[in-house]
Amino acid sequence: MRVIIIGAGEVGSSIAAMLSRENNDVIVIEKSEEIVKNVMNSSLDAQIIRSDGLSPTVLEEAGIKDTRMLIAVTNVDETNIVACLLAKEYNVPLKIARIRSPELSSKDFFIPHETLGIDFVINPDQIIAEEIKSLIKMPGATNLFDFADGLVKLIGIKVDQDSSVVNKSLKELRDLSPGTSFVVVSVLRHDKLIIPKGDDTIIAEDQLFIIAKSDSTDTIMSLFGKNQNNSKNGKKVMIIGGGRIGRSIALELEKEHLSITLIEKDKDKCQLLASQSDKILVLNGDGTDENLLLEEGIKDTAVFIATTNDEETNLLTSLLAKHHKVSKTIALINKKEYFPLLPSVGIDVPISPRQYTANAILKYVRRGRILSMATISETDAETLEMIAPPFSKIINTPLKKLKLPSGAIIGAIVHGQEVFIPIGDDIIQPDDRVIIFAIPSAIPSLEKLFEG
Repeated sequence: MRVIIIGAGEVGSSIAAMLSRENNDVIVIEKSEEIVKNVMNSSLDAQIIRSDGLSPTVLEEAGIKDTRMLIAVTNVDETNIVACLLAKEYNVPLKIARIRSPELSSKDFFIPHETLGIDFVINPDQIIAEEIKSLIKMPGATNLFDFADGLVKLIGIKVDQDSSVVNKSLKELRDLSPGTSFVVVSVLRHDKLIIPKGDDTIIAEDQLFIIAKSDSTDTIMSLFGKNQNNSKNGKKVMIIGGGRIGRSIALELEKEHLSITLIEKDKDKCQLLASQSDKILVLNGDGTDENLLLEEGIKDTAVFIATTNDEETNLLTSLLAKHHKVSKTIALINKKEYFPLLPSVGIDVPISPRQYTANAILKYVRRGRILSMATISETDAETLEMIAPPFSKIINTPLKKLKLPSGAIIGAIVHGQEVFIPIGDDIIQPDDRVIIFAIPSAIPSLEKLFEG
């Protein structure tokens, strides 16, 4: 399938890399000379064209007449809209635009998105705000993704030094909670992703990724000593940075009746948020000022969220928050080279706008056998929800006899509304939904197993 991507920034290059790995014919159009050089120096397997993506001549050179999908993810909303409008004229079947403006991305915008040639609009700020709201509702989780219409969850959990599961094997872990169905699909240890076996031992500071039935999550969190009912949890939230993302988070969390304080240097941004809500305490100040944080109750804060445009500021303020015993710190981090530093500077949950946007777009792009997917920011591994079609190799064979590719593990099978955490004798039936954790190299082989 030929795919044209307009914009080769962090989001565009991430989507291009994932789609090219799946043997699509990917063409990337980018006007910035510096970004083009960076992309060409990377290992991206895609054709790169330097242009703004709004030239019919360039689009025809890229093969738009034979293109099945156009994805516009530049930093300019208007460019993305016009790119989709042009693609509509060339009868491109699927057109996706990243639009940050709340007014332009709203379904109530006075010009319908279909008229503008857009089949799917992605607003990254809103996606991040909704994800953070979910994480705040489950304080002990570092990652949280829903699958199978909410019947199944992928949960990230950091193992504390004093946790009762330390030095236990994965088999012993399941024995500690009889009757609770879950599977540990991977372990992140010292920056290394491990696909574990039953006799592998859990150590302190491991980050475990668990697939479980949604109604088992409270039991699982208790097993790891993560008290969901702590009186401090979820009561007071402090946000540093009042840009688009910070505002979106604050306004989304306001719906949950939380006590929210937002600190922002720019007076205009403060005034804008203050005009949108009279329930959020908006302060004009520097989030790196420890005295200001103390005055505003950092020691009584349950959740600290750093959303500035400066990643170093997000790192520093999160370190200050952890120093003052904040239970959960969340920070916007896009640079992968920073991820090894996060545990030492006290960031519990890194939020990557690039990754969340790419996830949302790929979830829509892959409609068909792949119903939904999630990529964990700290790794390149993916969790896929796939449908098992009739006559595919994945069905009617006991799991222990299936030749799954190395680096893939089946976490759950959903038959109708019934969820099974599988064992070796279980069989996948036609039209079952299957949730699978996989490293990138395993995905092409997986897809072949699901070919009907």
